[in-house]
Amino acid sequence: PISTIYATKVVENSPPAGFLIEVRASDPDTGDGGVVTYALESAAGMFSLNSSTGILSSLSYFDREARSLYDLSVLAIDGGSPRLTGSTVIRVAVVDVNDNPSRGGQKRIDAVAVDGRLGFNQIGYVNAGDPDTGDSFHCRDVKSSWPGEVTIDENCTVILTSFDLKSDVVATLQTMATDQVHPYVDCNVTVGVHRVSGSEIDTFVVIEIDETPEALLNIGYEKLRKIFADCLDTSDSRLQVISITLSKRGTGAYVALAVDGWTNDLLVSKLSQSLVKFPLHILSLPVDLCVDESCRNSGE
Repeated sequence: PISTIYATKVVENSPPAGFLIEVRASDPDTGDGGVVTYALESAAGMFSLNSSTGILSSLSYFDREARSLYDLSVLAIDGGSPRLTGSTVIRVAVVDVNDNPSRGGQKRIDAVAVDGRLGFNQIGYVNAGDPDTGDSFHCRDVKSSWPGEVTIDENCTVILTSFDLKSDVVATLQTMATDQVHPYVDCNVTVGVHRVSGSEIDTFVVIEIDETPEALLNIGYEKLRKIFADCLDTSDSRLQVISITLSKRGTGAYVALAVDGWTNDLLVSKLSQSLVKFPLHILSLPVDLCVDESCRNSGE
């Protein structure tokens, strides 16, 4: 038998290593039937497996931004007749290092204020367009079109200081950001804060869309709201996109929608009737989030 799965790591940009991990298989037979050799089914030109010892080596440098994970299929073959095999997988994760400079660019952050009140003030971060993971950013020279109400602190956190909004607000900010290794770059952030009523929050419907949250956010809040409103034959001023989150299956997005004056049942009915009109592929509606995680209610 052979272990179900092995796991190891390699640091990107590190030189080839003679030892990453050792695969071991056992065979109770005697003689040639108990002699086990090992083979990689596919190594992508990056790895080598010693057929006698089962030791995995790396043959090249790794770039995490090009590929962050390798699943290598390994065969353990005995020397008997007929030759019998077992199999396992070696999972090699590429550990990130801060080797890419920040690129700067544009970012949009949208938040929802229920009855004009926002229950938190940290609404997002500036990541300076850096493909590396785990970097810590520093921001300076902040300029805001809504000074005193929305700003960016030195840790690149976007902070909203106003908690009582009379209307929707859109602010633009400019800053210089660095990953504290590479030079500062220019970053522009647009912040949209949208008022919704408490009654809209009480009647929202969650649908699952076959797009990542990032892809939907890149469309933009206002444009996304207009897409849904047009398909539902209602005014975009009445429709609110309350939240966009990663779905449980990990490949889609949960989108919470509400239309002022519509009940849950009416919104679900309108969505069902308008499926063919949607330019976005709806995977399921409505989504009951309590199926996947515990929910609290006033009856507890």
